[in-house]
Amino acid sequence: HTGTLIAILIVFRNDIIDILKSVTRLPQTLEQLKHREKVTGSIWLVVLIICGSIITIIIGLFGERLFIDLFSSIRAVGICFLITGSILWMTKYVNRPVGRTIENMRIRDALTIGFVQGLAIAPGISRSGTTISTALLLGLDRELAARYSFLLFIPAVAGATLLELRHWETSSFSAIAIVSGTISAFLVGYAALKILLNLIERGTFHYFSYYCWVLGASVLIYSFFFQPSLPLK
Repeated sequence: HTGTLIAILIVFRNDIIDILKSVTRLPQTLEQLKHREKVTGSIWLVVLIICGSIITIIIGLFGERLFIDLFSSIRAVGICFLITGSILWMTKYVNRPVGRTIENMRIRDALTIGFVQGLAIAPGISRSGTTISTALLLGLDRELAARYSFLLFIPAVAGATLLELRHWETSSFSAIAIVSGTISAFLVGYAALKILLNLIERGTFHYFSYYCWVLGASVLIYSFFFQPSLPLK
């Protein structure tokens, strides 16, 4: 994930710089929210990212055992790919070129998207696909849906990377292999991110559903006909 994280940091560098500048105003913002005053701009985006991240962490902690079990079932992976494809397909019917902006995004929107991100730990569920789709279905602007999804990904993957560093000394991979993998992930992630953002802007995000359906169906066919004894968990 580190390579993908670097790609996101580069693509959304202006947003990240604005967020870092506004963090110092967070205590004042919390006081405004306490008195039900309207908050706008980058600091409001910070609040929304924090809210979404909190619910993601809760889902990850309490659902860890379930997700581990899902990773051991190839049929569950196939089903999850089909679910992802169906969610992506639903965005085809979101025909609004302009939706709600950051000023009109609500905390419950952030919590909903954060909840979906938490569920995306399941294998076969696309994190970016489901969170962006959810944002679009909630009525958010296309550009904001993508921005919020990937900015919400940053604290999640940063935390996961820190946890993985605990096992650095016991890792069987060499430093060269890890660096090479990170560079490859960055290059592929950067190119994929640019393509994805272009599809979202054009309103053709649902095209990815075909890929998910084909992949999901292929996995299920393989599990039923080539591994008939594999239990469905």
